[in-house]
Amino acid sequence: MQPSRLLCTAAVLLGIGGVLVPGAGPAAGSVAPKCGGLVLMKATGKPWVCTFDDEFNGTRLNRNRWSVDRTAVGGFHLGSACAVDSRRTVSVSHGKLHLTVRRAAPFQCAMPRGSFASSWKGGSVFTKSFAQAYGRFSVRAKFPEANGIPGLQSAIWTYAKSTTMTTAIAGTREIDIAEAYSRWPDYVMPTVHNFIGGHTDNCDMPDYAARFHTFTVEWTPQRATFYYDGVACSWAGRTGTSQPFLIVLSQGLGIRNNIESGATPAPARMDVAWVRVWT
Repeated sequence: MQPSRLLCTAAVLLGIGGVLVPGAGPAAGSVAPKCGGLVLMKATGKPWVCTFDDEFNGTRLNRNRWSVDRTAVGGFHLGSACAVDSRRTVSVSHGKLHLTVRRAAPFQCAMPRGSFASSWKGGSVFTKSFAQAYGRFSVRAKFPEANGIPGLQSAIWTYAKSTTMTTAIAGTREIDIAEAYSRWPDYVMPTVHNFIGGHTDNCDMPDYAARFHTFTVEWTPQRATFYYDGVACSWAGRTGTSQPFLIVLSQGLGIRNNIESGATPAPARMDVAWVRVWT
């Protein structure tokens, strides 16, 4: 069932009461992450401290920072698409990470236990050496165009590190910073799963496939506040946990009433310009 809409209604913010300070990043040559060379100020007047930054400036995915999901290893799959480690599904070029779901000749997608029939392969990555509880998680990305045709699902999310991708997702704490479902092309969904006070909303974004947008969550033990292009559009309370969370980026297929068909556009690609995290 299509959820009801929530129109983003808030002043444009950069952080909760924060302001953007140019030219205040780490010194040139520093090995510390720079988060674009900018520092965001908290409402307290103290700066957010950059803890993770990938600008995807190379020609290949940095395997020291990221792992590629493989259904055959972890069992995680992207709807009916098999998650594979291939340059056709996960690649880096021109300063962008590209995650692609594409049709394939029918095959059996292997899982740790058994397999399933599929005609799709998709791309998903998660942070290999980084996880964090609380802070500001921000991703700049563009989702694929589908003109309202069902089948595609794009996701920018975080996942509890103590439960790896080798176990079932059900019952695990998860914060979806932004999910786009091609059946509903005019809004993006932030969601908090399996916390007390779990929560889903729809934030209007009718051009999510036309250009890049910045998707952010500021997460504290008390609440998770979601900002799209600096506008606060949703929040959920009671999000306390001691578990650090991985960052996950996925391009695959939908489920339930957003399932793929012969009309689903393919290949379909999500482009990511950067991933930045502060504490």
